[in-house]
Amino acid sequence: MRAKILLGSLACLALTACQSVLGFDTTSHEVMASSGLYRVFEHPKGDRIMTKPSPAGIVTAMPGYSSYTYQAASDQAEAARRYLDETGRSNCPIVFVREIAGPQFEYRFNCLVP
Repeated sequence: MRAKILLGSLACLALTACQSVLGFDTTSHEVMASSGLYRVFEHPKGDRIMTKPSPAGIVTAMPGYSSYTYQAASDQAEAARRYLDETGRSNCPIVFVREIAGPQFEYRFNCLVP
């Protein structure tokens, strides 16, 4: 089991492999957050998105990886929320967040009408 998790994590180090393993669309949408530009990827199920800093954002915001990773979690949450708002899903709360690999995060949201 541990080997399977380790292999999955290693596969996610390459963005395209991670997208393939997790089923995210390869087309990205750019969203500006207060700390920089982020890429957002949709999942075909329509209940989650994946975010990651744009390559320019990684270079400009990264004095040290550990401090950048902590900052990226909150910054990417802002980017995820903005993306949902900009795509007509402002009424959809984010209900689950997880770090996929490095500075990539998955955000599950719920758009069910009460």
